[in-house]
Order: sequence, then structure tokens, then C-alpha cells
Amino acid sequence: MKTTRTVFDYRALTWKDFGKYCWVIINVMQNRYGIRAKQGTLNNRITADFNGLQIITRPDLTWEMKLALLVHLFGHTVQFNTSAELREIGLTRYKPRDINKNTLRVIRNYELMASRYGLQLLCLCGLHFLDQWASDWSNGDLDYLVMLYTTGKKYKLNGRTLRRYKRQYIHYGTKLIKPLPIPDFVPRKWPKRAAF
Repeated sequence: MKTTRTVFDYRALTWKDFGKYCWVIINVMQNRYGIRAKQGTLNNRITADFNGLQIITRPDLTWEMKLALLVHLFGHTVQFNTSAELREIGLTRYKPRDINKNTLRVIRNYELMASRYGLQLLCLCGLHFLDQWASDWSNGDLDYLVMLYTTGKKYKLNGRTLRRYKRQYIHYGTKLIKPLPIPDFVPRKWPKRAAF
């Protein structure tokens, strides 16, 4: 007999909930994986950056956006520290003229893998009920990146444009992604990569 899984409706979560989840994630990243997370001043065209050892987010972002970035960039940090091929994909600066169906497939697979590692981190932290939230952000991120890489247009994210970004790209109830086991790795410093 097939059982139906009930999906947690995260839309009622508050900024306090997302703030609490951020601290849980930060604690596990630092204590279990040796990845530091901090806030810092960044170029106003990016929301965060990472280098294999640490993730830096802008202090003016919402707790929900910080959680999305920490989870996803942790996934990229795993990729950077476990595969030279994945690191090369992540460090490539794609321009619209570089994009074709094969390139988009490679980017989508790379981004989805990072999201799946991030979802595994949420599960390890006891936050498995955020799987729909993580899936919705992952699918929205993929849609945004396809637009970014094919047109070259980028959001300058602040409070107002972040709300517009969420309305345009983050939709409740998208296809669930599946967690991907996190391989053992030793964090090392690599060239910095910006998010958004």
C-alpha cells in the first residue's frame, strides 16, 4: 500500500523561525564540516560569496534569504572541495554568447547537485521538514540562473528587489528535490565565487 507524504507548508514561518534555522545550520557547518559562516560587507551586486573555507552573506538580507544562501552555498562548498571538474564549472564566468543547450544542462546539473547537498545538510540538522522550501528555492534559483546566463540581466538585490525576486522566481509547491549524501571532504581555500 502506497502512503501519501504530507508536505510541511513553510509559508507561515516567521523571520524568527528562519533566523533560528540559520544558527542551527551555521553551528553544524562549523562544528561538523569546518566551514565558517559570517556576515560581511560585499559589493552591492552580490548577496554572498564563498571560497571553500567560508561563506559570507550581506548583513542586510532577510533571514530567509540568508538561510537559502547558506544551504545552497554549503552545497557548492562541498563541490569545490571534492571535485576539480565541479570547481571549474563553478568558477567559470558564463556570458550569454557561451550558452547553448549543453552548457545549460551542465549548469543545471551543477546547481541541482549543490541544492541536494544543501537539503542533506538541512536533514542532518533536523530540519528535514523544510524540503519543500528548499525545493522551491532550488527550482527558483535554477530559473533565475537560466535567465541570468541567457540574457546577462542581474538583479541588484535589496529588500525591495528581493520581494520582487521571490514573487517572480520562488513558487510554492514545485517538484521536490532529493537529498544527496555529503561525501567526506577537507575544507580548503579556493578562488572566491560570488552568489547572484
